[in-house]
Amino acid sequence: TGINAEYGGKKEWRVPSSLARKLSVVMEQEKKLFPHQHVPLFIKICMKQILTEGLEEEGIFRLSANKGELEELKSQVLIGQEIDLSTRDIHVVSCALKLYLRELPEPLIPDNLKEEFMEIFADEDNLDQRIEPLQVLLRMLPKHNFALLGELFHFLYVMSLSSSETKMDNRNLATVFGPSVLPQQNSSTSNQFGTDSLQATIIANFFILEHRNLFQMKEDELLTFRSKVVANRKKTIDNLIPVYDQGVVLSSDSSGEIRIWDLFDYKLLNKVDTKSSVMCMRRTHDGNVWTVHESSIAVWNVLENKLKAITAFKSNKDSLCMTETSTHVVIASDNTLYFYNLAFEKGEKYKVKSDNHTNEGIADLVYITSSKSPAGFLWIALASEIVVFDLEKMEVYRTLEKRHNKKITKLLPVCANNDSVVTHIWSAAEDNIIVWDAKKIEYYYSIKSSSEGGSGVTSLAFLGNTVASVSAISGKVSLWDTKKHEKIGEKDNFQNNSAVICPAYDKLRGEWSVWIGAKGSIATWAVKKASLSPPPECLPPEPPAPASVPAPAPTPAPTSTTALSQTPSSPSLSSLSSTRDKKGENGKRTKTAMTVKDSTKKSPRAPAEHGTQGLHSASMSSVPSYTQEKDKNKVRDVRRRVEGRRDPRLSWKGTTRRRIRLPPRLHRALLQPATHARLQSTSSPYPHPQPR
Repeated sequence: TGINAEYGGKKEWRVPSSLARKLSVVMEQEKKLFPHQHVPLFIKICMKQILTEGLEEEGIFRLSANKGELEELKSQVLIGQEIDLSTRDIHVVSCALKLYLRELPEPLIPDNLKEEFMEIFADEDNLDQRIEPLQVLLRMLPKHNFALLGELFHFLYVMSLSSSETKMDNRNLATVFGPSVLPQQNSSTSNQFGTDSLQATIIANFFILEHRNLFQMKEDELLTFRSKVVANRKKTIDNLIPVYDQGVVLSSDSSGEIRIWDLFDYKLLNKVDTKSSVMCMRRTHDGNVWTVHESSIAVWNVLENKLKAITAFKSNKDSLCMTETSTHVVIASDNTLYFYNLAFEKGEKYKVKSDNHTNEGIADLVYITSSKSPAGFLWIALASEIVVFDLEKMEVYRTLEKRHNKKITKLLPVCANNDSVVTHIWSAAEDNIIVWDAKKIEYYYSIKSSSEGGSGVTSLAFLGNTVASVSAISGKVSLWDTKKHEKIGEKDNFQNNSAVICPAYDKLRGEWSVWIGAKGSIATWAVKKASLSPPPECLPPEPPAPASVPAPAPTPAPTSTTALSQTPSSPSLSSLSSTRDKKGENGKRTKTAMTVKDSTKKSPRAPAEHGTQGLHSASMSSVPSYTQEKDKNKVRDVRRRVEGRRDPRLSWKGTTRRRIRLPPRLHRALLQPATHARLQSTSSPYPHPQPR
């Protein structure tokens, strides 16, 4: 726990951070042990503990802590004693974080830049015009101050997403942390903002909402933490399903509620009460959501909150899973397969047994197509064994050799080269991960998920050329290379008892992410090394194939030689000039007559010059599709709605928009060559934008 779990078990090391020392001195000492660290270690472990335990605590950062416990923790940090925040009250940890920032000898925004920040926020209208001058001002800060500010406001943004539970939205968080960021005077000065505390709150609130644009965080890591939202604090998330065409993610638990989350800003959009505990859930290719309950099966139109069909079904909650074939939905309970067509008509049922006559229930099953069976195969996990079921003959095709010593928790089909053809099956258990050849139906490769004998892999997710896994024992999310079959990244998930993981593709950001469900919360991580190509559901619709236009029949030469106009169906100018001057049979040049357009007759409207084929052959960048324009507008509308910003059109005066003026002191500083060299330096962990 604490520091030892975060940094590889270096038990001999103690916290060197001091609440009364300069930030540059603290970072210089910690860089010797952790060269890739950009913020103080004490700040890092406090944020980690609050994200793990504090998202469900009402009044976090607002309620005070026990003074004796807080002083005890402070003394442990000052003398360098080993600390363990997991045993502390969460309010003690949150107050220690505030105390650390408040007692810094120098504020994160120095006194010499305070006036420049105030002048930028003097104009209340042009919110969009503030970002560029603020980026320039922030680059003038010391690199450790800049890194800590970026980490702090990203942390506060994640905390604001759970404001329904904590009662601490972005404005309340800005009120708490604003005075710690900006320097405060002893006597408040009256101006258009009021006191210094109010000024700091306004600036901190804007920083929370615009932290990504202001700090332009460099995301070189494979896994980048995005958010953590609170669902039902007493229930564990059992199912997560992405719905790409609607830009949402569905979650369900044993409380009987299906929650609809926005895939872009992670906000809860709606709830659907199924009136019964949801044991298993799956979305079919026709858009319906199938849910299996303790005594029934239901089909829903979740987005419209409509129940389409329901039938009685007796299930075993300890052994229940579901998959979809090309024609049926297959539900497995205990060791029996139940087949339903998409019209919700019940078919046959079959019992599945391995060659070893294993009577334990089915843990998971997946469907793949195969050249060996016209109807395809079902790969079924029976305890620690895998059985391949032939859907053509409706019998067990083969029982694979036993490679797991513990119960299999997840089966995952993996494709190669972004193709839809499944080439391998990954099976995860508490001891290891096995890769199977889906074409030859045999063992392929073994992966040890942990050097300590297994980390308890709970679930797997496929993201193009990467597989993500989550462990309920270690509480970590890991990335695996599908070609080299080795671990390429691992991060702490800020969750306890992680249960399920699902992939999601964000069309608005153009990136892959994984959603991880645990007890009471959902965490999201952006994955950089995943395949750049989106899933087929996220691709824009292909334009229809251009109709072949038959060649026009040759027209006889008319009597008039005057050309009134040239239509797109007429020959081009170059070909027209060659037809006007031709050599006759006797060797003399003759002029052929041109077509005369009869203005008295109405002709149908001529197509454009490039024609239908030219329009569809244009690139997507030059001719934006309807989907691109729709996504672009959605980004704009969502950002205004989430960040509480007014429509920029309301701030127009006349025909031109007002542009904010840089403060004179900042303008003079930008003209100095030393300032340009500082802005272009690469010592900071974040990229530096070019100055205007």
